[in-house]
Amino acid sequence: MAGWRWFAMSLTLVLLGLPQHLVASKFVPNPSSRLTQQHRTFVDKMWESHMAMPESLIRAGYKHELEGRNWARLAQKLSTEGSTVNIVAFGGSVTVGYRRSNTSYPEELVDWLSDTFPGVEFNLINLARRATAATFAALCLVQDMPEDTDLVLLEYSVNGYGGQCQCFTDPQTAGYETLLRKLIKKAPHAAMLAFASFMWLDKENKPGKYYDTGEDQHGVVCRRYGVPMMSVRDAMYDAMFDADNAYGIKREKILVDIVHVGDYGAKVYAAFLAWAVRHQVTRALLHHRSLAAAARHTPALPPPLNPEAAQEDWPTFCAEGLGLQKYVTDNKGWKWVDEGTNACAGCHRYGYLTKQVGD
Repeated sequence: MAGWRWFAMSLTLVLLGLPQHLVASKFVPNPSSRLTQQHRTFVDKMWESHMAMPESLIRAGYKHELEGRNWARLAQKLSTEGSTVNIVAFGGSVTVGYRRSNTSYPEELVDWLSDTFPGVEFNLINLARRATAATFAALCLVQDMPEDTDLVLLEYSVNGYGGQCQCFTDPQTAGYETLLRKLIKKAPHAAMLAFASFMWLDKENKPGKYYDTGEDQHGVVCRRYGVPMMSVRDAMYDAMFDADNAYGIKREKILVDIVHVGDYGAKVYAAFLAWAVRHQVTRALLHHRSLAAAARHTPALPPPLNPEAAQEDWPTFCAEGLGLQKYVTDNKGWKWVDEGTNACAGCHRYGYLTKQVGD
């Protein structure tokens, strides 16, 4: 049975588009023979894990077959019991989570990771902010990311769309590249994974235009920096608007409005990221004869596509929430309050308030 399992897995890897030298043939030994028994068991467990969507559909959303920066290091941590993996998510409201939902796709991904790798501890920091693009994150949020982050999630394809004909010097795309460069400098050992969400419907409830997204420009930037990307548009666009699709996808079960997803939709989106993690980790295990040696290698920061993005070292200052209070040195007539918000369950909105004119 084990032999059949590895034969099926090798055949699947061919279908997944792995480079030919990673796949068994009469000229090249089966790469699975390089794996220790521990890694074989580890890979078997990953491939037995359940996905919330058919994997043939998820596969269509995978952009670029690349090794990915620091994925060997992440693979080593995931395959080592007792490890701690720190995850930080950046994005807009889709990443924050719908205000009436009980979960978000980053949380669902962590649940999948915890079930799949029970010997590893996972910590999630969600630095996504509603109605923000990558430039805001680059200027204000990277400072809050720990330097020992192991995996960074990025989602800005909806809020970061500046027009399909924009070039790489335009602000939205330049801001995305600036964010990547700042992330790499702040956490040079972190692996990164981009997620392209999509505005499924326009304001007239008609299907969103296939090209109304920033993911195509962002995809080029990601490829340059060794960041795999998963696209729900590429995978599900036709099925989302076909009530009789072969996958049984029901748009109304996934979406709560034109772009946001509910609890079930969060599981669907997380499945795309879970598939990418499994794919990249399997690739790292098969590609490197010594995973430990590969994990010690930190890729260099490449030259920028856009020279404007090379200005990521400019000093910035941002303070939000409780962090703002400590910078106020003189206060007369203003009261520190938490007004709360219905944007998400348990969310806060801190600030100073006065009801007197002239204060």
